[in-house]
Amino acid sequence: MTLPATTLLGALLADAFLTEHRDERYGSATPSSGWRERVVRRIAMHEGDFDSLNRNTDGQGLSFGIIQWAQRPGKLGTILRSMQGADPEAFADIFGPSWPTLLEATRTPGVRPVDGVQLWREPWSSRFRCAGRHPAFQQAQLDQAMYGEWMRGAVEAAATLGDMSERSLTMLFDRAVQQGPDKVVATAESIARRWPGHHDKLGLFTRLIAGNLRLDSAPSRPTTPLGNTWREVSPGEWHLFANNIDLYESVQRRIRSILTDHSIPDSVVV
Repeated sequence: MTLPATTLLGALLADAFLTEHRDERYGSATPSSGWRERVVRRIAMHEGDFDSLNRNTDGQGLSFGIIQWAQRPGKLGTILRSMQGADPEAFADIFGPSWPTLLEATRTPGVRPVDGVQLWREPWSSRFRCAGRHPAFQQAQLDQAMYGEWMRGAVEAAATLGDMSERSLTMLFDRAVQQGPDKVVATAESIARRWPGHHDKLGLFTRLIAGNLRLDSAPSRPTTPLGNTWREVSPGEWHLFANNIDLYESVQRRIRSILTDHSIPDSVVV
């Protein structure tokens, strides 16, 4: 099957083709679409296991699972609804009689307690860990990661850049998970518009995607609305920090690890 990979239409056609070629174990890991599972598992090494929890250490409320669906932006509700649909009986057994309230509290952005308790505290944290070990809910996580908004953003950006290789999609998916699919797509579109004939658009992407995390002059405000702070790391260079984490350097490390990982194929995946 030949697809016009340099167009958004090509990405959408590829997505439709892969959706039709699902197997029973993971929902999409057939020979023609196994790259999706590999990409997700590669990025999950930096994010978490199926039962991993981040208990509001970053101000995002509870974050859960292999790509850390976060509560504050409303992503936790997305994976919870998928899990409930995958096995309603197990969902009710694990999360208890307040499971409808849990779904409602996580449906929209915010950090809301359920039964008067924040979700990163007991008994909710133990319930989430139990849910992360249930096979049907693990498959729901894989399905959401392989076909959800982060992967759709990665596929769209790869088509825009004209690079549908597994390495490119790994990079773009990683950035979509960390910085949001809208940011990834917008950066790819900017590159295609400004440098249409450039031979290495993915290289341009890796240099530009973290641009908002680094400044060459003192910031007008030392603190962002989200509570992150600008710090001067060397004369004439400021990086954005979340607590003590240098966000710019964190992104650069992730980018380098993907670019230098010899286990990631450079072959075109569709």
